[in-house]
Amino acid sequence: MARAKKQRNEIGIAAQLRPTAKSLIKEALRVYGAAEEALTVAGDQFEGLLSEARAEMKKAHEALTVAGEQFEGLVSEARAEMKKAQPSRRDNRHKGKS
Repeated sequence: MARAKKQRNEIGIAAQLRPTAKSLIKEALRVYGAAEEALTVAGDQFEGLLSEARAEMKKAHEALTVAGEQFEGLVSEARAEMKKAQPSRRDNRHKGKS
């Protein structure tokens, strides 16, 4: 008898806690849904920033590549002009013998 009464009390307590447990679960699901939505929006915004940063880095890399090529061209031109402006060793040898 005591055992049956104890089981009825446990069932009664469980029945009383069931609505509270369901309410807690519903609230947890609501909070989870809101957090999931917020994280999705934040993720989308982060992906946008990441894409912009990559595009800017690519543009900067391209600009540096062009600048490097232009610099190499200028150096080549300067070397060629310096070579033209310097008398050759042959010219220097003949000047002394004249």
